[in-house]
Amino acid sequence: MSIIKLWGISLLLLCSIQMVSSNAPNILRNGSFELGLQNWSWTTRGGGPDGYVDDVRLKSLDPRPQIVTTQQAPDGNRVLLYEPPTTPDSAFYLSSRPYELRPAAYTLTAYLDVAGNVTVQIAGSQLEVTSADGWQKVELHFEVDEATGPVAVLVLGSEAGGKRYLMDSFSLTTEDYDYPDYPAEVGLASSAADQVLFRSEDKALIIRALARQASSGQLHYRVEDAWGQKVAAGKLSAELKPGQVYEHTLGLAINHTGHYRVLAQFIADEEPASLPSELLLAVIPDRQLLDSVSTGADSRFGCLMEDRPHLISLARAIGVRWVFCNPPLFTKWFCAEPRSGQWETFDRQIKMYHNAGIHLCGNLADPPFWATNPGDTRASGPWPNNRFPANWTDWDNYVRTTVSHYYPDIIYWALWNEPDHPAFLALDEDEEWVDKYQVLLQRTYSVIKQVEADSKLVGGTVTNPGSLTRLMMAGAGRYMDVGSFHLSSWTPQSYTRHTAEERGLLHDADQSGISMQRLQMAMKNANTIVPVWDTEMHCTQANIEREFVTQPDPPYDPQKPVMSRLDAAAAIPRMFISEWAAGVEKSFYWLLADFRSSLEPRADKTMLEWDRSPGAAVVTYAVLTKLLGDARFVKWEQTQDTLSFDKPTFWTFHFEKPTGRMRVIWSDQDVAHQLTLPVEGNSIMTWDMFGVELPAVSSKSGIELENTVQLAVDRCPVYLLDNP
Repeated sequence: MSIIKLWGISLLLLCSIQMVSSNAPNILRNGSFELGLQNWSWTTRGGGPDGYVDDVRLKSLDPRPQIVTTQQAPDGNRVLLYEPPTTPDSAFYLSSRPYELRPAAYTLTAYLDVAGNVTVQIAGSQLEVTSADGWQKVELHFEVDEATGPVAVLVLGSEAGGKRYLMDSFSLTTEDYDYPDYPAEVGLASSAADQVLFRSEDKALIIRALARQASSGQLHYRVEDAWGQKVAAGKLSAELKPGQVYEHTLGLAINHTGHYRVLAQFIADEEPASLPSELLLAVIPDRQLLDSVSTGADSRFGCLMEDRPHLISLARAIGVRWVFCNPPLFTKWFCAEPRSGQWETFDRQIKMYHNAGIHLCGNLADPPFWATNPGDTRASGPWPNNRFPANWTDWDNYVRTTVSHYYPDIIYWALWNEPDHPAFLALDEDEEWVDKYQVLLQRTYSVIKQVEADSKLVGGTVTNPGSLTRLMMAGAGRYMDVGSFHLSSWTPQSYTRHTAEERGLLHDADQSGISMQRLQMAMKNANTIVPVWDTEMHCTQANIEREFVTQPDPPYDPQKPVMSRLDAAAAIPRMFISEWAAGVEKSFYWLLADFRSSLEPRADKTMLEWDRSPGAAVVTYAVLTKLLGDARFVKWEQTQDTLSFDKPTFWTFHFEKPTGRMRVIWSDQDVAHQLTLPVEGNSIMTWDMFGVELPAVSSKSGIELENTVQLAVDRCPVYLLDNP
């Protein structure tokens, strides 16, 4: 554990703006915001209290912060400007990328012009900055006694709407050890605000450089695909002038879908003159963007997500057709009725989803404190109130009011969250969760059907299929229209990368107790067969291996083994397809994005990085929905190559499409093994999991033989289409 001592704080109001130079180099990247925000140095967010979070970056900060025209900037000619919406209690959040700090004494400085109070934080130390007229220089001194990381600079503001925040010239320095001092800094941005582009879109790369002194050299850039193979590379001659931003827009010849890493660095006299800068790009399949929910109710592709405009736009682009409201949270009791009789509705959020062609499954859960403890005046929720209401009439009224208000925009309603987990359902000593949950289930089913007969109750929402099997054996299926469980691709005691087919969902060979065979048999025996959904598909729970060369390694945690970005990307199609084959009707990936803190930059963030850079799984989800969106599942097969030394197991899933017969294949090995498959059609097409059509000769491609195709198959799925 790191030990941090605060040994001095000063706050200076500047009468005139003059930057004070320091001999110590600035540890922070892009501290003056001259290079924009798409070079993995800062991220922002902001918003209001009504469930809609204002998207800062799309509103005013992409691809570069505000250019100052009416007032002087303390450093350069750009500052970060944020003006929150005019809603009460709107909030603002700025975070630097994480840094590893050695034991030393540090000084953090910044220039702020804020009409509203903010808090500056780093490494456990903080400084309150009050509203003032003009620029203020803030200084925060602290010591790190032991090596610590990751540590980020945070600026937090929470004020009434209409405030304004101007920030510039953040600097973190130390005199206690030599930090690499380069004369230049390089930044990257893409033509897409969130670095996600369709295949047919022009792909423009913006390269920027800023130098403290005149320098002549070359900007080297390189583009790599997800496998680390070079896609493009080049050099740009550049004459850098002090304090002036060099900028060049470059067209990238990226012709395939995929996940790409862009690297750039300034080289002078054949030596590095800057740290490398990096950018992630996701190129996804073209698709028609939907603007209504007139279709797609039968889609099986869902997720959980916050109700943020840029996330809804991303979900629409990658083919998400369903969202389970956990999050978003607006259907939960503590949001719907935070005070007794005080009702809040979120019709604008519903409209945002529906305008993106996304259907919603609501969640009836999480009582406010007033409902479980009469007289409790604490703010309601959200995490977690695991007790049933003191007065069941209050619950009935909540269900009746919420279901009727959102009908017919929301037809399906899931009940509670993981009642088989003590964190979510409190039990007395003599109580069983199955019995207690059935009381809630039966009561809620009756109320919903009285309100709207064609509304559907999704029961269970339990932590695993085995718990849903117990519910069905107890007869709970009579009070639900859909059964629901959650399933993760990990086990704390076991192999981190276990996806659904390896965990035993498809069959009961390992007696795991989670197989769909057991669940279906329990429903049959109880004469209550209902569709089954996975309302929280956890594709990864371990820390993801670092995406960027310039990023500090995540802190080692033996309880959370590290996964690679390719593991995370492969988990998406494997989990969806395996659950599909097992008989799960809909699967909801958890979680499209989680922005709780930049200091947990990997856990549960398969799709997006902490700064909204796209992960490799963004592409594999989009490819999955594109290639299998019109498919019908036929059968699955499991075979083993007993002649091979390591005896790989191959999984093959068969589908019918309007254009032919589709097979999806992967193995349980990291090393590719040859697999020969029959070809039935007149022609064959193969793609990797990133949607790249495989050439005739490649270590990861198919080689066509007479009436057969030979594939090199590893853990990453391969798609194969026989055309009739």
